[in-house]
Amino acid sequence: MTQLNPRKAEDSARTLADSVSDRASDAIETTRRAAENQFDAARNGIENLRDAIPEKVGQAVDGLEHYASVGLKQARAACASVKTRVDDASEATRAYVREEPVKSLLIAVASGALIAGAASWLARRRPH
Repeated sequence: MTQLNPRKAEDSARTLADSVSDRASDAIETTRRAAENQFDAARNGIENLRDAIPEKVGQAVDGLEHYASVGLKQARAACASVKTRVDDASEATRAYVREEPVKSLLIAVASGALIAGAASWLARRRPH
């Protein structure tokens, strides 16, 4: 019978949590860059409009810039919030594995078996 290795379970959980955290960080960074690119494009378009139209429209453009800036700040805040939640969940997972290594290993094994079973079932149902 295979002996459960709590240290290996903790390392596996830590690796998984780090991977999830890294992917979330990458997604957050990609979203932030996309938002900044959109903001820059909007600003360039607004500057082009400002050069081409009278003062009243310029005032409207100032309002649009303000709302674009507020939107970007909110997007950054949302990204930071998501990253914090992912980091908290990652740390909670690590703590749980440290406190309950055997139970964590059993949960990981059961989850893997469930996923493998579901994948096998889906593969069999798929028409060839």
